Amino acid sequence: MRYLFTYGPVPLEKAERVPLKEIETGSVPEHWSTVDFGAAVLNMRFHVGKVKQKEYLNSGRFPVVDQGQKLIAGYWNKPEDVYNGPLPVIIFGDHTRVFKFINFRFVCGADGTKILIPNTSKFDPAFLYYALTRLEIPNRGYNRHYALLRQQRLICPPLSEQKRIADILGAVDKKLRAEELKKQALETLFKTLLYNLMTGRISVKNINIT
Repeated sequence: MRYLFTYGPVPLEKAERVPLKEIETGSVPEHWSTVDFGAAVLNMRFHVGKVKQKEYLNSGRFPVVDQGQKLIAGYWNKPEDVYNGPLPVIIFGDHTRVFKFINFRFVCGADGTKILIPNTSKFDPAFLYYALTRLEIPNRGYNRHYALLRQQRLICPPLSEQKRIADILGAVDKKLRAEELKKQALETLFKTLLYNLMTGRISVKNINIT
């Protein structure tokens, strides 16, 4: 019998061990199930405007979410174009294979942006987002990938476990994002100091290193 260690307030070698079973994607606890992608999302009609990238604004009333790497790609001002369906949703980049978890009102980027509405009778939305991010979707370059996503199967633990897993991953994800912001700030500071110190624009007497 193979086992999965679960974490708790005890050393890992003494932690509770969960029996595993083999599925098509690997080993999972015996009491977990799997479902087709189609059972994980809802097929709903909703209104959302789609804005072309060249029309994005640098600032505005509503954020634009598209298939790019950035969470918010730009802004838009027309309320009639705002997504009016249920929240949260998961954005899938049909060309880029990027997933985004969105829990705020937004306007959709025009090219290759798919809105996935979680089926909350089966999935915690945040858990579904993390489950989707670990899928291995073959890269077709700039061709579309949604047809490949629809062929996937997803692990489906009980909802109570999904929520706990999502909470743990969310806490770590939040910490990672905070550290990334710190890194970006330090890199900006370094470049500023590199320029000013190497050109003599500020004196080393004015810099205190702690």
